[in-house]
Amino acid sequence: MKTNIMQKALTAAAFLLLAGLSSCNKEAASVLQPEDANTDPVSSELGGITFHFNFGGQETQVLPRAIHDTPEWTINKLWMYEFSKDGEALLKDPVDISQYFLPSGSDAKYTYKLYVNEEDDGVRQFFFVSNIDKVDLAIGASLQDLKKKVMLKQLSTNSNQLVTLLGTSGDYVIPMTGQALNGTNPNVYVTQNNQIDVKMTRVVARIDIYNYHPDLTITEIKLNNAATKSYLYNPAADTESFSIPSNDVANGVSMFASLPNSFSGARDGSKFIKKAFYLYEKINTSLSTTNLIIKGKFKGQDIEYTVPFVRNDTGTVEYVDIRRNHIYTINFGNSKTGVSFSIMDTPWSMYHFNEFFSPITVSGTGVAAKDVNKWELSVSNTGGLQTLTLGTSYTATGAYSAITSDSWITGITVSGNTLKFNVNNNSGAERTGLVTISYGTEGSVNLYVKQASL
Repeated sequence: MKTNIMQKALTAAAFLLLAGLSSCNKEAASVLQPEDANTDPVSSELGGITFHFNFGGQETQVLPRAIHDTPEWTINKLWMYEFSKDGEALLKDPVDISQYFLPSGSDAKYTYKLYVNEEDDGVRQFFFVSNIDKVDLAIGASLQDLKKKVMLKQLSTNSNQLVTLLGTSGDYVIPMTGQALNGTNPNVYVTQNNQIDVKMTRVVARIDIYNYHPDLTITEIKLNNAATKSYLYNPAADTESFSIPSNDVANGVSMFASLPNSFSGARDGSKFIKKAFYLYEKINTSLSTTNLIIKGKFKGQDIEYTVPFVRNDTGTVEYVDIRRNHIYTINFGNSKTGVSFSIMDTPWSMYHFNEFFSPITVSGTGVAAKDVNKWELSVSNTGGLQTLTLGTSYTATGAYSAITSDSWITGITVSGNTLKFNVNNNSGAERTGLVTISYGTEGSVNLYVKQASL
């Protein structure tokens, strides 16, 4: 049985993809170079300009079948490109500043000091590229020349995404780009102790899949009509359009995450595949529309569904573009005739640097993730009953448990995924206790209870 499923819903937005770049240089321009320029990093106390980076958000839990959670936010290279104030000339070779990159709390920063002579007003444009090799760009080339570079890693028909887009095993990372802006102005001063934000966004989009239908078992998923390549920078941010031709596509692309042996649906939303695919942005048309081919069984019968990136909830077919740094969530559910699907388009969070993946999650008032296996609960000095919700990405059957050796944390109980305990009143200095939370024999995390002083 082969069926084209018409989509029920879709909301649109923007995305991103991966890899290195091809060249397109312009003749070197005559640019004043400060004779005593100092490109070494300096402490913020010495002045200069400090860039504060916001990197792409990531999952708050480890996914058991995905080996690639960390690369969604990992930085192993961070190139700084320094251009003239009009953006028309690259002034010097780019510098990999990752070795000087200083994460601090929810901030990640780099301070750059430049000594200028009287003829140089110290105004520059800065562009940052992460997780690819240095771009082949001549001194004197423009910022627009850099943005138009084509990513070297490209999709191909019947390709495996792990190899094609993310490189070799153990070195899977996602390229990101960002421009230093003073508000909305790309011109920044390097000599006025400026504090400048840089928002880094991924060069790829992502597809997640949820199966809510208990009678639907998915055994194979392929990606068709996916863009093979992309420019380094998001063209939607510029008035000039330089999108890749829509007919340059790949078919039969395999999944990035692993498909479970039996991906049958569940109404509670517990059956899902995060990071099923990463893909480049693409303009979809009636001649070339990105789609997924879903194979499996529905009520015991072999099926093949085509899921196109279109919307028709108004009765008119509308082709939906793939945009970088967006997550497309495809939901399979019930309909009167069998299976329905919807596609939700959500911007990929770009505003949190210190989110962490944890095999056991803890949520509730005052809770914050601090590391892979570390959570923190902030409590007032008066204490009281604490009620928290637990979650896990472990697939084995198990039960939660919790213990503590701190006498001022009492009455621990766990019922299902609800953890409760009392924190005694604190009449002294700030204190920190520890509650260890386990899920069967699979693993455990630490919850640090930080209680304020009187």
